[in-house]
Amino acid sequence: GAGVGAGAGVVEKVELRLEALPHAESVPVRFANQTVARVRWQLAGVERLGSPFARADASAGTVPLYGGITEVGEYYVQVKVGGQTVRVQVDTGSSTMALPMVSCSTCRHGDMRYDPSKSKSKDGPRTIGCGSPECDSNSCNQRCGSCDKERQACCATDERSDGSRSCAFFLAYGDGSGCSGALVEDEIELQEGLSARAVFGGMLSATSDFERSRVDGILGLAYPALACNPTCVKPVYDYLREQLGFADKIAMCITASGGRMVLGAMDASMAADGGKMVYAPTIQESPFYTIRLLDNAILVGGEQLSVQGWRTAIVDSGTTLAILSRDAFLALKDWLAKNKCDVFPGLCGEKSWFSPGQCVDITDAELNELPTFGFYVGDDDHRELLELRPEHYMLRFKSGQGTYRCVGFHWMESVGGIDVILGNTFQMRYAVLYDRENWRIGFVDAAPMCKGSLKPNELADAAGEGSVVATDGSTHGCETHRGSCIECSGVPTCAYNYRSGECVNKHVHPVESLLSYPWCVHKLCLCEDRKTLRLGVLVGAGVAALAIAGLVVISALALVRRRRAARSEWYTAASAAGDATRISSSPRGAMDSYFSSTSDDDNDDVLH
Repeated sequence: GAGVGAGAGVVEKVELRLEALPHAESVPVRFANQTVARVRWQLAGVERLGSPFARADASAGTVPLYGGITEVGEYYVQVKVGGQTVRVQVDTGSSTMALPMVSCSTCRHGDMRYDPSKSKSKDGPRTIGCGSPECDSNSCNQRCGSCDKERQACCATDERSDGSRSCAFFLAYGDGSGCSGALVEDEIELQEGLSARAVFGGMLSATSDFERSRVDGILGLAYPALACNPTCVKPVYDYLREQLGFADKIAMCITASGGRMVLGAMDASMAADGGKMVYAPTIQESPFYTIRLLDNAILVGGEQLSVQGWRTAIVDSGTTLAILSRDAFLALKDWLAKNKCDVFPGLCGEKSWFSPGQCVDITDAELNELPTFGFYVGDDDHRELLELRPEHYMLRFKSGQGTYRCVGFHWMESVGGIDVILGNTFQMRYAVLYDRENWRIGFVDAAPMCKGSLKPNELADAAGEGSVVATDGSTHGCETHRGSCIECSGVPTCAYNYRSGECVNKHVHPVESLLSYPWCVHKLCLCEDRKTLRLGVLVGAGVAALAIAGLVVISALALVRRRRAARSEWYTAASAAGDATRISSSPRGAMDSYFSSTSDDDNDDVLH
């Protein structure tokens, strides 16, 4: 995933790729372009910026999440900017929103882009000028396209109609990937009724590996201190909250292929039946969602193991794997070597399959032989145990006809006071409430497919009065496109019903061809904007049906005429022999024998 973003300074990025290993040791098979994790880390310090909190009792609404932990490697939302749809990754480890402009010369081909000239917003788009007070003075550095001479503000490489330049933004990473462009203001809509005018980064250039093929940009949801790139802007989330007045909370639940995000409250239906929300206080001085890890120890199979570098963790929806401290990962691996080598061939040794991003072919029974992994979070007054079972940290991955389990852990050296990143591997088990208003993070067992039956009052005691809402509990966000064939078919994971207007996840109603009517999926849907094509297909199908029926009728008539001709020939031959009695009493079997011999002769003629 996009991982932890930068506020200022250099950022490192580590890329992992899924590799499939057979049960025993052998040469690994690499799945090209299947990136499991991309961790971006800030090396330079940042200073926390405060922001006012608005109180409200209701959520602003549910936003569908698309993507998947192994299918895409990240989760994203479809937003409309000036009425134009783009796909941006949801990242609680950064605060900037960046998306490609139509004029971007180096952005990935095939992505969705924003064109200011086609904006449909009421007040239209606005580019922030480099000479504007909104563009921070004394922000000039070597990454800027140019600098404003009077204010030493960082300017973009573009040239506006009046000859001036826009205020620049850039995201840079230690491996050379990143993007740069100009700050732009326009209407941003996450869904109907959830929109606000906000400033974002319009990408004018980007490296080819900045985002994946299904994602165009990034939506940062962390605190404002990380939104200085180099000009400090208010994050899009803060614009939405201040203009719409919902509570300062973000709830998120993800599955292997989608999920949901709620702004302003916790959605009770995200929680598993009987689930209880537990909390860990956040460290208020951190610009990330940072919590404390207790005891300098992890729990593996119920056994406590002392480890170094186990003090703090950030909860980050933009990092795919669970990133442990180096010491913790090695302690886990050593425990497996001491206790499970005889159970799993290939587990031990230099080529052990229990390595970051590695995949192995094991059965569910064998999977259950692996230990639970746990740790305590909280503070001196209160502690909570969080655990991952084997099915959580061994990620299911399908390739061709095979299904593998891939190690969902990685490790890193402690950086900037952070030892651990709780990414999507961790969040596949727990639905997460980022309770910014009360400086805490809530965790509750996620319902299967993020679709539970808990009512708001059943979770209210743990989550706090007024912080829980109820929805229809549906998953993947497909339901938000109900009644619109165009919007539903625009999402590859959704299936549309022509008759009822339903839009559901395609796994519920698999669609393989046009013959799956009334269901269709993606490019197989013939929607309102393709009436001519749809009419053509229906007319073509009707003509084909009539043609087939006509051929059947013609063939039947020809057979009848042939039998009549053969019978007439038989009667004539018998009459010539003067055997009238034989004619009147001829058994039907003799006639059939004649017809059969006649047909065989005819066929012989055709064959020869």
